Amino acid sequence: MAMRCCLAMEVVPLVVPPAPPAPAASVGWALLVRHLGWRVGAAVYPLRSLTVKQATILQLQPTLQALHAHHRPFVGEAAGLGPAAADALLPGLGTTLRRVWRLRWENEHKSALWHIAVNGLPGFPMHAAQLARGDADAACPCGTVMGEGDRVHHFWSCAVAEAVLDALSAMLLVPVSRMQLWLVCCPLEVHQLVWDVVCLAALSAMEFGRRLLYRRRPSVGGPPCSIIRVSAETVADFWARLRGFAAMGSRPAVGGRYPWCTPFLPLLRPGRFAFVGPQMWIPPLRRPLEALPTIPWSSQCRPWARAERG
Repeated sequence: MAMRCCLAMEVVPLVVPPAPPAPAASVGWALLVRHLGWRVGAAVYPLRSLTVKQATILQLQPTLQALHAHHRPFVGEAAGLGPAAADALLPGLGTTLRRVWRLRWENEHKSALWHIAVNGLPGFPMHAAQLARGDADAACPCGTVMGEGDRVHHFWSCAVAEAVLDALSAMLLVPVSRMQLWLVCCPLEVHQLVWDVVCLAALSAMEFGRRLLYRRRPSVGGPPCSIIRVSAETVADFWARLRGFAAMGSRPAVGGRYPWCTPFLPLLRPGRFAFVGPQMWIPPLRRPLEALPTIPWSSQCRPWARAERG
């Protein structure tokens, strides 16, 4: 009986449901990419929405960090602040450099600002390393020991640089600070566009005077270099750069209006600057630039108009 039951049983195979198909490779990559990205400080750059501009920023991060490391002491020397306080002015320096770069002028007039911002002129890094080691201070051909460093000496305290500063102060009737010159912070009497050109011309002229000093430095036992002559040629180079900018006929990008009375580069006629050099400028009443009237492009601006009005 038992044998018959066993023989009567039939083996029925179990029906196993087929395995679900594996997800496509594109779906897997989409799930993975959703959680990938870069974190730089507080900024997050997801891979899914990465743009060319963001990718360029990520690629240049080491260079930008090195650039900020060089800009920090430059801002500190310009404003007379420590490293911690100078960090607050670094974004402003970046904005200034971008604005100056867009100025319609040859790049040769902008290179001096770029080089001193990173202390990158010839001989500057070597002398900075010597000062850091406590070695003997380097001497300028003007006869002064550069104890504060090449940058502060050649672009501020050297006799050649002081000649350019005296020319600026004579036009403004007030001393020019190092922060106003190096960080291109315009005084109240000058429009920012004009001050951009003035600072670039002044720094480029100081670099011209520095090279002229080293080119004419005397040999051992020779006669000393004429500092007065080098200073005069440097100041002449400064005024020549301003005259060259005015001769270009660049249209000021100031929203169609321009202060009718501003030193250095007042408006001569629509779309053209006038060059006002030494002994040509009658300073207006000392009021902030915002209080000075402006004129449309269809009018004319003469630097002596304020004196005629009394």
